[in-house]
Amino acid sequence: MGEYEKAKRNDKSTDWRKAGEYVGYVTGFYDATWFFYADPENVTAGRIAAVVAAFLKRNPKKWNRPAWDLGMERFGKHFQRRIRDSMVHWRRGGGL
Repeated sequence: MGEYEKAKRNDKSTDWRKAGEYVGYVTGFYDATWFFYADPENVTAGRIAAVVAAFLKRNPKKWNRPAWDLGMERFGKHFQRRIRDSMVHWRRGGGL
């Protein structure tokens, strides 16, 4: 996340590979779990990365938790979780 923050500031010392890995990870995680959230139209990789970065900056005591757990927590709150509705639909034989 640190390199992503540097990239946003156009810091010349940015390790662009690491910044890209951060954006790729959080975007890939979101793409793999989108069906748990009220997926807004036109969500961008930039918005996804910014949402996670802001959450991590405000919650340094949670950094010991697995990345997937933090992602689920943040995306669930930011994009209005609909896990319960998805699970009820799935249990009734519906697909994702």
